[in-house]
Amino acid sequence: MTDIEPRLNEPSDPARELVSDGFKALQELIEALAQAPSEAALCQQAVAILRSTLGLPCVAILLLAPDLRMRFRAWFGLSDLFMETVEGYCPWPVNRPKPQPVFMEDSQQELLLAPCQVGLLAEGIQSLAFIPLLGQGRLMGEILLGSRLQRRFTPEEIRFTNAVANLMGFAAAIAQQKKATADAEASGVDAAESLQASEEVFAKIFHLSPDGID
Repeated sequence: MTDIEPRLNEPSDPARELVSDGFKALQELIEALAQAPSEAALCQQAVAILRSTLGLPCVAILLLAPDLRMRFRAWFGLSDLFMETVEGYCPWPVNRPKPQPVFMEDSQQELLLAPCQVGLLAEGIQSLAFIPLLGQGRLMGEILLGSRLQRRFTPEEIRFTNAVANLMGFAAAIAQQKKATADAEASGVDAAESLQASEEVFAKIFHLSPDGID
């Protein structure tokens, strides 16, 4: 498992094209976010943008569910078997502050992915990337990128995917706050009290976990 930092080299011509295409794609995603689409619709658009810009055969967005497991929300190029095998997998403890992207050049040799090997072999995925979606400093979900060839992700690809992840993490945090407010209004509970209660629940989970910070 390798954490790859982008190298600040002068971009090649293909890299320049990716930067240009990526900038346009980010503009589209920002415009979509401004229109407040449903969570599912926004995830589907983000997957489409990642797929078309990066040219990868396998792309997905997973969000952290109330049971603290990653659940597929939008995907492309993935079989039911793969998703059944991989759903719930997260390369970071869910309470880790500011988790970093993880890149696996040879995913089928990664011991941490042992529970997912049946799906990986069936799908023929050789390289994987997991990019965290962060909202208010919390892990909200992850972007999954898969390649059927062993490869290293380029600095430009990493920067672009991180930018998409930042937008999606922000959107997920807003959606969570809206849901908490709506649930509070429906139950007659003050919205501020409801938000505070959810903050306290998260804090308790964070501090009780062995990987939390006391």
